[in-house]
Amino acid sequence: DEEARDSLRREFCCVLDNRAASQSPFRSSTRRLSAAARGSISFVFSLLDFLRRRLPDPITNPRMFTTAHNKRHRRKEDQKALQIWAFLESIDKEKIVNAALRCKDYARALYFLEIMMRENIGSIMDQHPELDEADVHMEQLRRHIEDFQECFDGIDEPDGLAGFLALTIPEQLAEHKKSGQWTQAISCYENLLSLAPTKRLQLGLIECYTKLGNFETAVRITKSGTPTPAMLEYGVAAAWRLGRWSDVESFTALRSSDGSMHDDFECALGGMFLALLHEDKERFDTGIQQCRLSLISAISAAQADSYARLYPTMLKLHVVQEVEQCWNLVEVSADGDEIDVARKQLAAAWERRLHVTQERIRIREVLFHAHRVMLHALFGKRDEEESKFWVDLARCARKERELEIAASAVIRASATQAE
Repeated sequence: DEEARDSLRREFCCVLDNRAASQSPFRSSTRRLSAAARGSISFVFSLLDFLRRRLPDPITNPRMFTTAHNKRHRRKEDQKALQIWAFLESIDKEKIVNAALRCKDYARALYFLEIMMRENIGSIMDQHPELDEADVHMEQLRRHIEDFQECFDGIDEPDGLAGFLALTIPEQLAEHKKSGQWTQAISCYENLLSLAPTKRLQLGLIECYTKLGNFETAVRITKSGTPTPAMLEYGVAAAWRLGRWSDVESFTALRSSDGSMHDDFECALGGMFLALLHEDKERFDTGIQQCRLSLISAISAAQADSYARLYPTMLKLHVVQEVEQCWNLVEVSADGDEIDVARKQLAAAWERRLHVTQERIRIREVLFHAHRVMLHALFGKRDEEESKFWVDLARCARKERELEIAASAVIRASATQAE
């Protein structure tokens, strides 16, 4: 009956809204979900998908059920379909988009983002027919430009925003990030920060510096002011890549204060490296276990989706396994020859791992840096190995036309050889 449907709708919206996360003042996609929340949202998505498969696509035929509703004589099947359609329409699509972004279900987020924009444009034009529809469309696009950008990045569609971008700073910023022009994106963020400094803009600036490989600046910005959890994640990522373990310690201590550090892979990885360096077995085992459980939960929630969505999480599990294997070498007391043999065996195993991973910079970047840091932690720094890692990273970035990242890696390789 109607009361049961309304109760179910409120329950679905409550799960999608994720009250704890909705208190964050920052963008929905930067809010962190617990494993339980991610599983609950995925279950709601599965139920909605089951109902939606009984209906036609609302984008290609949005008025089908409205027409059916006006008929005097409807079959029983039409009445059931109309009830399903009315229930699905009663669920706030913005909640679905925000929940999908938090779960990194970018295809779903993009699908409902397009529907929501179409409905908003239609509603505005009905209320204000004197407005230019093209202007209304562009205004709606400006409101959701970063969400669209994140969706297209997540589904690996770099040309998805082509034709939509205007010449204002936010649209220029989205275009620069889409094309990997991180230096230009940094300039846009700095211009926006000079006008109205916000935590959200600082987060974007830290992200750009981290993507570009300018880890020192990313750490410096994170240390200034009061960092948000999302900023701390980028700060930890930059700090452990630099080997600044005091900064990793302070950032992870701040991040662990809310009890969800292990849901952030970079923070969990930084904590595991700290335990490895300090030979803290208990902390190391706890970090490995909690990080692995978090990743497995993410895989379980996304198991019905595409291989492309599962692949990055599977790769993170491989990184966790490699870090765990390194512990076996920490307490080994061996002479120089045995250490050299162990180093070569480890490097060969990691090389085999790289050969079976996708040749994409966003996939391999964490592998390159994790391998470099682990070798330093176990055997000490060697300039020729350090230079090789940076050259390999530059080669991978150059193949994908990420020329700024490649140039930054080449500069670091040259600096290492000059030392």
